[in-house]
Amino acid sequence: MTYIGVIVGVAASSFFTQSWFNPSIDEKLVQVANKINKTCPITINEYAVLENVLALLEKTINVIMF
Repeated sequence: MTYIGVIVGVAASSFFTQSWFNPSIDEKLVQVANKINKTCPITINEYAVLENVLALLEKTINVIMF
């Protein structure tokens, strides 16, 4: 029974540590989108230009090109 308590304790502390100290994937996507947007517009080739990038909820990124 004590082994189960130790395993649950370690798993819970790992979860809370990651939640508090590591940003979520959505927060990372916002950071990446903001970094890319600082350099926009980016000419990809003679037909495509990257206008901006949007970080949406649920691990989604939206790229707007013309």
